[in-house]
Amino acid sequence: MNRLLFSKQSRIFSISICLILFFYLVPNAQNVGIGVATPSRKLSVNGSVAVDYGNLNSGSLDSAALVFGNSSGAGITVKRTGGAPLNGLTIWTNNTPRFTINSIGEFGIGGEPLTGYRMRIYGDVFTNGQITTSTAVQVGDHVAIGGAVDTDYRLRIYGGNARINGHTTITGSTTIGGDFDPEYRLRVIGGNSRFGGDMHATGNAAIGGAADPNFRFRVYDGDSRFGGNVQVTGLINTADLGANQVNAGTVNSNVVNAVILSVDNTLTIGGKGSVQSNGPSSLRMGFDKQAVDVQIAANNGFTTVVNITDFDGDNDDVRVLVSQIVLNAGNTMFISNVNVNVIGVDAANNTCTLMIRNLGVAATLKATIYLTTIAKN
Repeated sequence: MNRLLFSKQSRIFSISICLILFFYLVPNAQNVGIGVATPSRKLSVNGSVAVDYGNLNSGSLDSAALVFGNSSGAGITVKRTGGAPLNGLTIWTNNTPRFTINSIGEFGIGGEPLTGYRMRIYGDVFTNGQITTSTAVQVGDHVAIGGAVDTDYRLRIYGGNARINGHTTITGSTTIGGDFDPEYRLRVIGGNSRFGGDMHATGNAAIGGAADPNFRFRVYDGDSRFGGNVQVTGLINTADLGANQVNAGTVNSNVVNAVILSVDNTLTIGGKGSVQSNGPSSLRMGFDKQAVDVQIAANNGFTTVVNITDFDGDNDDVRVLVSQIVLNAGNTMFISNVNVNVIGVDAANNTCTLMIRNLGVAATLKATIYLTTIAKN
C-alpha cells in the first residue's frame, strides 16, 4: 500500500516538474520543433499539419482558417460548413477572396468558379506572351487585337496581318476598305479583289454599277475578257453594237440570238467554240491519236479499236477522220504502203475501229495515227 502511494506521488511529482519546465522553456525558446531535434524556424514540424481539424471553417478568415500576420486580411480557407460548395480552397488578400479552386478542380480568379469551365476570370487579363489552346475559345463580349477594345465591333484588329486557315461564316454584312455598308453582304471599297477558287452568286451581279434585276450579270463600262469557254443558254442582244468589230469581222445589229450570228467577213475564236450545222444541232470537234508497233506481212492487215473523244452523250452522230500518220523511230514500212481506214464507230462507248493494211513487202509499222472526231447532237 505504501509502495502504491509512493508510485502515484512520484508520477504526480514528475508531471509537475515537466509542466514547470514546459511553461518555463516555451516562452524563452527561440525555435520549437515537433519531431525535429534542432528546429531552424520558430515552429518546425516533421510531418503533416492539419488545419481546421474539426471542420468548422465557413469560408471566411475565421479562427478555423490559416491566417498570415496580425489583421493583415491574408490567409487560406477551406470551406467545410455553411452549405455548398464545400471543400474549395480560397486564397485571401486584404480580406478579399482572390483565387478559388473548387473540389472538382475548377478555378475562379476574382470570384467563384463557374461550373463546367476549368477557369473563370472576373476582370481584365493582360499577357506579354502567347496564349495557346487545343480546344475552342468562347468570348461573350468584344475582342480587340493590337489595340483597345472597340465596343462598335465584336472583333477588331488594329494592325498587322490576319490569317484564317479554315472556314469563315459571317451571318451579317462585311465591308473591306471602308466604312460598314449594311446594304451589301460583302462590299469592297477601293483596291483589287481576287478569288482563287469558285465564285457562286445566287442572285444578280453587276460590274461598274448597281445590280440590275433584269440581268443575272451586267457590265456597265469597260471591256470584258473571257479566257475560257462562254456558254449562253438564252438570247444575246446586240442592238447597240452597231459596227463594233469582233476580231476581223463585224456583227450585224439585231441579228444575234440563240440561232443566228451574221458576220460580214471572218470570225476568229481564240479559244474553244461551237459551230452550228445545217440542222438544229451544233457540231463539236475532238482530236485523238493511236500509237501502233506491229509487224505486218506483205499485202496483209489488221484491225484495232481506238478510244475517241467523249462528247457527253450516247446519241451523238459521230464521224472519225484519219488526219495524219507520223512514222516513229524503228519503222521499216514505207509510208506509201500504209493504208488506214475507219471501218466502224461506237459513239455510245466512245471508240472506233481502224483497219490498217500493208500494201508492200513484210515490214514493221511503228507510227502514231492522229484522228479528228466530229460529233453532231
